[in-house]
Amino acid sequence: MSSETLIALLGVTGGIVGFSVGLWQYRNAQRWKVLEFVAQEVKEFEKRAAVSNAMLMLDYEGMEIELFPEEEKPADRLVAVREPLLVASLVVEQERGFTNAEVAIRDIFDEFFGCLERFDQYIESGLVSYAAFHPYLKYWLGILAGRKPGLKSDRLASAVDEFLQAFDYNGVLRLLRRCREFEAAH
Repeated sequence: MSSETLIALLGVTGGIVGFSVGLWQYRNAQRWKVLEFVAQEVKEFEKRAAVSNAMLMLDYEGMEIELFPEEEKPADRLVAVREPLLVASLVVEQERGFTNAEVAIRDIFDEFFGCLERFDQYIESGLVSYAAFHPYLKYWLGILAGRKPGLKSDRLASAVDEFLQAFDYNGVLRLLRRCREFEAAH
């Protein structure tokens, strides 16, 4: 092999190695940007008062939630939310109509589900994968789907499912499906 051929071969090899290292660095930077984006979106999600209140209602039994912030007296702003009230709030129709507390809870969950829908839109568009959101959403999606035994009953999961279907929260339904599939695969 001549020295010219060897130099050309080394140049091509060096170019391939340089390109590969650059590509690897680019992919790592892109992955980092996606993770930063997801973390920021989740942070914004959790800052919303309605989202925070929905999470408290899902996580605790009997937690006092500020359902009526416009009330003058502080005691009139708070309602202890137990699961039966939560279930009654999320059923699709009540023959007796909804109480003020149930309407306030429905409004909170409308906003909560609307915000979850946005995460699904990011996934559907291909911007991010479900796997990037999973660490942040798995607990809440597990409660909504009734996969947290002892925390909430199947009645709540059924009421949530009916609510999501009746009001076309298809993105949240997809997130629940993605969560089940992700956890089954991992």
